[in-house]
Amino acid sequence: MLYARADTAGIFARSLAGGAAGPEERLVEDYIYPPSAGFEPVAGGFYYVSYSPGGQARAIRFYDDALRGARDVASVPPDAAVIWGLAVSPDGRELLFGAPTSRADIVLLEF
Repeated sequence: MLYARADTAGIFARSLAGGAAGPEERLVEDYIYPPSAGFEPVAGGFYYVSYSPGGQARAIRFYDDALRGARDVASVPPDAAVIWGLAVSPDGRELLFGAPTSRADIVLLEF
């Protein structure tokens, strides 16, 4: 199970085998909840919005389960104060998110 916590930065995982008392593991530290966009689980990992220590949306990243690490997929428009909702296409080749800026309201990334 993947989740975020309001009291600390990061995306966490916990095994549900044997109940919800399994140990918590922080997978990434550069995710802030709220008002972030959330994260989108896909086969092999998840996409999420990375934030700078100052709270500015910085990049869309992919956490790879096999490598146990994250990499940047795309930078976030510099004037996007808030990023809303991530959606990944079924074939995993496109990612859509809302980013109200002076240039656009929706951003489509193609891989």
